[in-house]
Amino acid sequence: MYNKIGDDMENIIKIENLNLTLNNKWIFKNFNLSLNKNEKILLNSKSGSGKTTLLNIIFGFFYIDSDVYINNNKLNSKNIEKIRENISYIPQNIFFQTMKVIEFIEYIFSLKQYRKKELDILKLEKYLEIFQLDKDILNNFTNKLSGGEKQRLMLIITILLDKDIWLLDEPTSAIDSETKKKVIENILKLDKTMIIVSHDKEWLEYESIKIISW
Repeated sequence: MYNKIGDDMENIIKIENLNLTLNNKWIFKNFNLSLNKNEKILLNSKSGSGKTTLLNIIFGFFYIDSDVYINNNKLNSKNIEKIRENISYIPQNIFFQTMKVIEFIEYIFSLKQYRKKELDILKLEKYLEIFQLDKDILNNFTNKLSGGEKQRLMLIITILLDKDIWLLDEPTSAIDSETKKKVIENILKLDKTMIIVSHDKEWLEYESIKIISW
């Protein structure tokens, strides 16, 4: 199976001959994927087909017998931390430490890998408004947030971190339909390379996103 988008010379993500079985069942067999800078794809296969597994492989959560390249660097145990510096991954199950939202955001920016980045408060407030969140939410405790609020905040944090590659696993599943459309529209405007896993039909409405299924 080969899914190619764009020119090889510009590949940001490239997977060659991915083979993986789980519980004696083929999840991937000779699977290939290439993705160029700022391109966006939606993985649209049935449940249990390995979509989340593919994100985990790209992020280096586990290693398999295949060639995975990020920015022309072959993924391995020695370079994974360096490669991750350029990747944001929002998992399906989001974990927030219990503290005020603004404290949680400041905590993320205090982590070693993000210390060179400065928290842009004006940009934060801009996207709170775009994603239809009141500024007062910054003083709320994270354990009081709804699922949709958590998802929108994680997307805003991802925007603020400004990494080039985004891996998004069901990033809008808990957001109401009207707000979801606005969130998706603004995400797709960004100059980022994205692989999205979602069952939300709203993602299918945009021509800027490519649909990959297997």
